[in-house]
Amino acid sequence: MNNKEKLIAFADLLKNASWRAVGWRDINQILELGVFDSHYAFRNLDLFKKKESKSWLDVGSGNGLNAIPLALMFPNWQGVFIEKNSQKADWLRGVLNFLDMSYEVVNFDVRKMINKLERYDVITARALFPPQAAFKTLAPLLNKNGLLILFCGKDASVASNKKFKIMTHDYQIDAFGENRKLIVVTKL
Repeated sequence: MNNKEKLIAFADLLKNASWRAVGWRDINQILELGVFDSHYAFRNLDLFKKKESKSWLDVGSGNGLNAIPLALMFPNWQGVFIEKNSQKADWLRGVLNFLDMSYEVVNFDVRKMINKLERYDVITARALFPPQAAFKTLAPLLNKNGLLILFCGKDASVASNKKFKIMTHDYQIDAFGENRKLIVVTKL
């Protein structure tokens, strides 16, 4: 399967999941609102080179809406996907296996990772905690110059901090005119 076929297959797996994999009112919006969201968010940003290798942590990976599209966009990232819910973690492992994608899925609460030694170049999260709480929880897991990327609603924000550069990027999902925001935090 090529990447486009994988994204379409992934959208079908989300639609047919035995659990409510997405909370949208219209299940037919999965491909555009969810799967392509990462594409819309990153299309006008030049944060990464496609071939650049990064250590990557995706948090709250359960339904794969960040993890799988980003893994296809940035195939040289070495990813670990964290999901607290064991049913969702098992489902994501099965999806990755079906799509022939090799990433580690860890059934774990990210709040317990602060005491571990691993640090990451990129951390991504969508709808995990309110943005300020996500920042406080995840920023300590960044390498120097590492990026924390939070996929948020249009009104989200994070308070300024001397040890981090914080920028926001507004974007829109074209087909629905839906406004969203990325909060990008760089550890200085």
